[in-house]
Amino acid sequence: MARRRRVTDVQRRRRIGSLVAKWRQRLQLNHWSVVYRFVSNLDHDDHPVFADINITHPYKRAFIQFSRMCVDASPPQELEHAVVHELCHLLLADLKNRIVEIFGDTNLGTELHQLIETTTDAMALAALTLWYHKAWEPYNDQNIIGGGKV
Repeated sequence: MARRRRVTDVQRRRRIGSLVAKWRQRLQLNHWSVVYRFVSNLDHDDHPVFADINITHPYKRAFIQFSRMCVDASPPQELEHAVVHELCHLLLADLKNRIVEIFGDTNLGTELHQLIETTTDAMALAALTLWYHKAWEPYNDQNIIGGGKV
């Protein structure tokens, strides 16, 4: 029986790096500093997620963490969708910050956060569909309402 080769972060970086660079340009996000890394355990509300982004305002810095397991298991189309989804969060960053300022961590704030997550994914799917001129299938990230087994 053949042994499965271990995937390294260098190999993961090759897969992700070109997608981040390409889509930062396509989405007009070159004025953002985007750094990413790979982590073994990534979850949100005790559910595993593909990726997570933290944004620093007003400095236009983004830090993305990708799940090693998800990156390794994902076909190219799903991986590209995940990258575009995370980058689309940058387009809505000002809106999300204002919502947090107004509503904080209340139930309404949580509900609005979920709506922003859904909107972010709709934007990602639209960008991918427009770029490739074909319908794009959503990936199963637990962090997206309606996508995956929440």
